[in-house]
Amino acid sequence: MKAQLNLVFLLLALSLSAQKEYANWKFGWYAGLNFLNNPPTVTSGSTSCAAATATQSDSLGNLLFYTQLSFGAGNDLVLFNKNNDTLANGGYLIGSMVSQPVIIVPRNPTQYYVIANDADHYQLPFPFPPMTYYSIVDMSLASGSGSVVAKNIPMSNPGTPFVNKMTVTRHCNGKDFWLLMHGGGQPGNNLYYSYLVTAVGINTVPVITSIGAIQPQGEMPAFPFYRGQHKFSPNGRKVAATMPNSTVELYDFNTATGQLSNMIRLDSLFAPSSPSVSPFDEQSVRGLEFSPDGSKLYVSYINKHPHLCQFDLSLANPALIKASKTIIIPDTITSSAYMYPPQLAYDGKIYVVSVDTNFPNHLHSINSPNLAGAACGFNPGAIYFGSSLFPAPGKNLATTITSFFEQKPVLPPITASIVCGTVQFSAPVLSAMAGYSVVSYSWNFNDVLSATNTSTLKNPTHQFSANGTYTVKLALNYHPCGTDTLKQVINISGLPEISISGKTTICKGESTVLSFSGASAYTIN
Repeated sequence: MKAQLNLVFLLLALSLSAQKEYANWKFGWYAGLNFLNNPPTVTSGSTSCAAATATQSDSLGNLLFYTQLSFGAGNDLVLFNKNNDTLANGGYLIGSMVSQPVIIVPRNPTQYYVIANDADHYQLPFPFPPMTYYSIVDMSLASGSGSVVAKNIPMSNPGTPFVNKMTVTRHCNGKDFWLLMHGGGQPGNNLYYSYLVTAVGINTVPVITSIGAIQPQGEMPAFPFYRGQHKFSPNGRKVAATMPNSTVELYDFNTATGQLSNMIRLDSLFAPSSPSVSPFDEQSVRGLEFSPDGSKLYVSYINKHPHLCQFDLSLANPALIKASKTIIIPDTITSSAYMYPPQLAYDGKIYVVSVDTNFPNHLHSINSPNLAGAACGFNPGAIYFGSSLFPAPGKNLATTITSFFEQKPVLPPITASIVCGTVQFSAPVLSAMAGYSVVSYSWNFNDVLSATNTSTLKNPTHQFSANGTYTVKLALNYHPCGTDTLKQVINISGLPEISISGKTTICKGESTVLSFSGASAYTIN
């Protein structure tokens, strides 16, 4: 008996070529990048501000509009169109100069939410007004240059403080989004707020999860000026967070319910002696980013620590992940104590800014961020902006929704062993720590003559009914949603073909002679 297995199909990554909504970046000090070219080309922006940047392009990669901070009254946000002119009705939206103060979320094919945090109001005497607002941009107006049609609509409740970090991922249904924020105040709290963002509107009643370390407000006078980030993995099933005292935490995120769970503390390096110690005088976490397939987490630090490190989330358990911490950018590479937040880009690379006399007016890049350790390909000074265009680095690169950049990991193939037409199948093992928790398996053996043509076991056994070619399918169903399907062709040959000849219908008193062929021995009943 002979059998042959051929792997013919494997569901792989989403094509980056179809995700051009972030093909352009505008990120301060008159600087920008166009990722439709390889390598990306330098473009110009409108302001010298180094913060509060978010950029939106259409599905073809055409720049639509972007936000930057104005150093005018209130340090408010200004929206600019593709021609670097102020968007109609788009001047002076509420905003602030912090790590993640603004993000753009698609509403429908022509409209976008611009959601912003207002850190400045938190410094006012209590009770303070809402901290989070949104505006709506309609790109079908002003001859395609866009106009703000709703402006500074309060989203959060008055008196509820938030740390100034916002991040967004796709909802489980593939249409809506989750906006994730964290409570603030002094001395802080451990409450995450998940707001559902839909085409109908933004649900102002959040899903609240109590989890992880306490995060204090970082904009209060006489308290540490704490900055940091929250980031979703591209598949949306993991959240990483920076905390005071160089603490990094990792959580599971349920894209159906908006709840967080299963906290893992990856790093915690230093505890200040008093609340008045500035983070700029201690080890501090500055930012973080996931690789496109979610298997690696990159964390940037400032002061007394290697500038950028990597954690391998593809490993089997939290202890191994913590132990995998690898230095990617040592202190000796750059002259700066400041390594700003890394940012995943349209080209699948991660870029990072540093205030650096060794590489003035440059961006560093990580060229293969899915790979472990030195194989990730750190490239210092990868992009040069020129001394006149980029007089100083924009501290924060353009905020994006990394759901548009997801690259599913290369799935291991189905394995099988065959004995006389009976095949023992084994499903591939995926990394739950990277967000690929398989909750059920659905096998279809394409053996229509079999009474057991399907199975929900992880590693089933199937007896094929006859010689032939079978396309076996395995659906991997993830938590809380999502499915990948593997297909594999199996050729079964060499099974005995039993035949019977002779008269098979007789009356009482008659006899018949039956002839059997195809086997070496027979048992008749």
